[in-house]
Amino acid sequence: MTKPGDRIALVLGNAQYGGVLVPVDVICARIGEELGLRLDRIIVACYRGSSAQHMRLWGRRPSRESVVVWRA
Repeated sequence: MTKPGDRIALVLGNAQYGGVLVPVDVICARIGEELGLRLDRIIVACYRGSSAQHMRLWGRRPSRESVVVWRA
């Protein structure tokens, strides 16, 4: 259980499906806000490379891993 002012953090990796980038961190940040949390920040931790199969079809398109931080 969280108390008002507590921080909640979640590490997320964005995805690609059929060559389309899916910003999982931004989507989850918005869901948290809809649930009543206040978005503190999204910290980009690193960028991951694509799989060989993805690179062959859609080129090199790195996905980011982020830490999403909310306040309760």
